[in-house]
Amino acid sequence: MASASTRFDPADPTLLRQVRALAEEAAQIGGQIARAAFSGNFTVRRKADGTEVTSADEDAQAAIVGFLRGRRADDAFITEEDAAPAGAGAPTPVTNDVLCWVIDPLDGTRNFVHGVPLYAVSVAAMFAGVPVVGAVYLPERGELFSAGGPDGFLIDRRPSPRRPPLPPRSGGRPPKPLVGIPSSLQGGTNTVIQSWTGRVVIRNTGATAMHLAMVGAGQLQATLISDSRLWDIAAGWLLVTSTGGVMTALDGRDLFPLDVSRYAGEAMPSLASANPKLHADLLPKP
Repeated sequence: MASASTRFDPADPTLLRQVRALAEEAAQIGGQIARAAFSGNFTVRRKADGTEVTSADEDAQAAIVGFLRGRRADDAFITEEDAAPAGAGAPTPVTNDVLCWVIDPLDGTRNFVHGVPLYAVSVAAMFAGVPVVGAVYLPERGELFSAGGPDGFLIDRRPSPRRPPLPPRSGGRPPKPLVGIPSSLQGGTNTVIQSWTGRVVIRNTGATAMHLAMVGAGQLQATLISDSRLWDIAAGWLLVTSTGGVMTALDGRDLFPLDVSRYAGEAMPSLASANPKLHADLLPKP
């Protein structure tokens, strides 16, 4: 059971602000480590699934987890890289009745390895199976997106700037939405993209967390996700939904609440959209 100092009440706005501030600081701590290594000061190996992992991923994760455990010792952790949580004491079991930190220390590792400056650090906190705070940090842009609690969606602790509306196309047709697509077209996502032909303009940065932050900020109008995991999307889901957007599985089911005690790294194919109308239009039809 969590101690009094780390017990979590999602209805307490002061506590939510404190936890959100920790998520923001943790994401920036990880981002600083990644950025310092980006020039080539890292090693690369392959994980069991064949994907790359760098020493920067592992160092950033260790720093993030160590920072958070130093301030909330009884919280649980779900992290991308296989490692025991840093800090004294045994890790808290992952259950739905404790605050659970969900961390991707470097989303966009393949970009990072090849010197492409498009990668992100994602830190979320979940309670009762739902993300309650989230922060996504883009180290190369020095840009921090966060959401959760009474302060809503912010970029670098400021409200997202409003962009002028796009003019209609010829014949009064609405402008095409700018939509992010995944690098790996699995889980039927290739068919979904083909169904959008002529209706959308597509982009791919190679980092799911970055795409979701951009939807929250209004820089993309939607993003499709194929084989990303909980640590890729937990913070981004909150960034999208806190600005009036919608994010669901490809069959329209809600992604959350999710029983974190049973989560074992399964892929979570999904679609995030800036508003319900666009979401209904882009979801694959039965």
